[in-house]
Amino acid sequence: LRSGILISVPKSIIAACFSPDNLQGLSPSVYQQPLPSGIYTFTFYVRDVISGALLSQPIQTTPTWIEVSDPPLPMFPLDFSGVTASQVQNVIFQWLPRHTPNNSIEYEFTLTELPIANRGNIQNVFLSQPPLCKITTTQPNLLYDAKYPPLRQGAVYAWRVQVKPKFGTIGKAGNFLNEGFSEIFSFL
Repeated sequence: LRSGILISVPKSIIAACFSPDNLQGLSPSVYQQPLPSGIYTFTFYVRDVISGALLSQPIQTTPTWIEVSDPPLPMFPLDFSGVTASQVQNVIFQWLPRHTPNNSIEYEFTLTELPIANRGNIQNVFLSQPPLCKITTTQPNLLYDAKYPPLRQGAVYAWRVQVKPKFGTIGKAGNFLNEGFSEIFSFL
């Protein structure tokens, strides 16, 4: 580095600075959790790697708002509810977004058929079964109609939604608790 000469540092090098192996002064339990929502200012120093001597004055960012949002809240069908069977398959799934509106996110809907014999913890049973289908949408609802695998009358199903950045999105996509996964709801 030369004094007075601006240098652009690639993201890959900056990212390495924030690797858990390079963070000092914080316990792993602190940096493994997302920062709480709020306004943050970050300060950087340039140090000589060999001597440890400071080579710069503190470099401070402008205040930055960081938001951590709750995952979507499943609304319909209600948990442990019954869905009326009909000749034409039309089941409406709805969930409530609990984040700032953002065009950079999408929802991944997952539907799984649960084995009737296994009435254990629904979370574990859901995760142990292959998905009947996964559907990506930008809307907080989904019409599950004849274009999707048929639902069997008398079977037990479970569903959840994950909010996540759109594929290829650069920029603000948000930070979500529970990796953006909603609760798991089931219905007959």
